[in-house]
Amino acid sequence: MLEVAAGTGNLTEALVRAGCRVAAVELDERLAALLRARLASRDVAVIEGDLLERPPAAWLRAAGMEPPFVLAGNLPYRITSPALRWSLSGEPAALAAVFLVQREVAESCAAAPPRATHLGSWLQALAEVRLLFRVPAGAFTPPPKVESAALLLRPRGLTPERERLRPRLEAAVHAAFRQPRKRLRNSLADALGVVPEAAAALLVRAGIDPAARPGTLDSEALWRLAVVLATPAVEGDDVPGGPTGG
Repeated sequence: MLEVAAGTGNLTEALVRAGCRVAAVELDERLAALLRARLASRDVAVIEGDLLERPPAAWLRAAGMEPPFVLAGNLPYRITSPALRWSLSGEPAALAAVFLVQREVAESCAAAPPRATHLGSWLQALAEVRLLFRVPAGAFTPPPKVESAALLLRPRGLTPERERLRPRLEAAVHAAFRQPRKRLRNSLADALGVVPEAAAALLVRAGIDPAARPGTLDSEALWRLAVVLATPAVEGDDVPGGPTGG
């Protein structure tokens, strides 16, 4: 297990009791020292540092462990979005990740079309995303002002072609959700700096209705849009620099 934001070690200790070998990453040096003292007799490697500074597998190896591994942690709310993206970075990827996050974030990430969101769409294109269970505020001391939920990410096995297209997938999701309440042709036109007609032509090429809303796109539609954005413009396209320009 690679546990992130280990804090005072309550989850760490539970993981060890469950039979896990744990590498725990903690940014605060005082908490890291507390963890080492609390878990001195346990099979735990405590590492100090900002988890976003290196991919998950690199932290595991820094603790003297090797993949395969599973990620877990109670994510600080201020870094939830970058941490979820980080969890799917680097090679090899974790077998799965289970994070406790704010309930609204978990629901947003797991939402299916037609209520898909920017972050959720990107995550779901790369992983199975599922809300496992909700945790009331009263489960914490002191209780926060929000509820939490456990979110599961299980990375998909991508083909080599889709691995190559990952940067374009990011561009496709960003472009589609640039103006999430607008129709796709307008949101894409704004993102690419082209006229709506040119954006509509790109969407049609990807097999997507230009009049649809971004939240209606499923993962396969976003991958098709990524392919189009990675393809040089054909003669007659009114897209500066091709669909990858702008």
